[in-house]
Amino acid sequence: MPRRRRFRPNYPFLWAIAIFVGVIIAYIGLGLLSANMAPRRMGMPRGLFLPLVARCLDATLAVWFFSVGASIGSFLNVVAYRLPLGKTLGGHSACPFCATPIASTDNVPVLAWLRLRGRCRTCRLPISIQYPLVELAVGLVFLAIYFLEFGIAGSNLPGSAAAPVGIGLIWMSVTQVLAVRVLMYLFLLSGLIAAALMIVRASRPPLSLFGWVAAVLIAGQLIWTDAVIVPWWGLKTVGLKAVAVTQPLTHLDVVLTLLSGLTGGLVVSLLTFPFLHRLTNRIPWMGVTACAGLLLGWQALPLLVSLILVVTWLGRFSLCAIFGQLVDERALGDPVTWSWLGLVLFRATWKASDTLQRSIELTPSWSVTLLPLAVAILLAWLNAVTCRIRD
Repeated sequence: MPRRRRFRPNYPFLWAIAIFVGVIIAYIGLGLLSANMAPRRMGMPRGLFLPLVARCLDATLAVWFFSVGASIGSFLNVVAYRLPLGKTLGGHSACPFCATPIASTDNVPVLAWLRLRGRCRTCRLPISIQYPLVELAVGLVFLAIYFLEFGIAGSNLPGSAAAPVGIGLIWMSVTQVLAVRVLMYLFLLSGLIAAALMIVRASRPPLSLFGWVAAVLIAGQLIWTDAVIVPWWGLKTVGLKAVAVTQPLTHLDVVLTLLSGLTGGLVVSLLTFPFLHRLTNRIPWMGVTACAGLLLGWQALPLLVSLILVVTWLGRFSLCAIFGQLVDERALGDPVTWSWLGLVLFRATWKASDTLQRSIELTPSWSVTLLPLAVAILLAWLNAVTCRIRD
């Protein structure tokens, strides 16, 4: 008589569901508490029904953003594995050991890996923990962008008005322009994360990856001209504040903006690459700066590159100090690996930078405009000097 397998509760899977549900309940509860403690305005109806509905809707949208991000993270794992090998991205995912196609129920981000206890259902060989970690990380990044972009109605972008005050997230005030801007931002961010995964897997990101990202950014801004954040001539300033242009942009203005952003990205990459040639390859670094210039404009590139290099140095130094020989110093020293994090931090604090607000204008002195570029070149040199990577 065959021996029966003893049933063991899957505690990691149960804990993950409990934490997920607990976070949602806590988010709704804290929102209701803050709404109840907020001072009442004249004419505002009392009660908790409307705040409860608004908070539940916010929580639903937040869960949707996290789920979409986790699903895209699962797709980026496939991209990082297949694209360097020249394989197509179509078809079902399969186990790398037994080549058995993965069922749809076993392809749910994060939860499926926990439910299967990190092993293939067919051959029972272990599945790398990289897959759920990437899915979780991308889901959290998308969730953070939901709060940073939609939650404040895009007020972090130059030339935008301050976010209105209300209960919960002001999702109803989000315009179509903001939605298009965020979609292009997420597409660029996904491409940078895919490039980082390829470098971590000791592969070189192909030019086609950045080509697809650039094509989407160009098409999006040509179709929706209002999606351009900073035109090629800059923004009009009133005092120390940059305000958006009042006249609509023509397609010629958009083309000039895209060309200036692309050219600025290539120039910045050529000026900084001589100091980074031991850390990264030319094509991925040019792809990062060129795509960033297409989305953000040439004015933002020096500060963005400076922030990416700072994050690279801090990330490499911290992880190497903690994990030592367990991590790949070459991959951690590549600024392309950290470009997605630098982009998130830059975009979240874009409007708060007084230096950037002044460098957006073409009218100030060139010393103010070129200062961030000099800082970027200096940081590239410091990264090359402090790096211990051997050729």
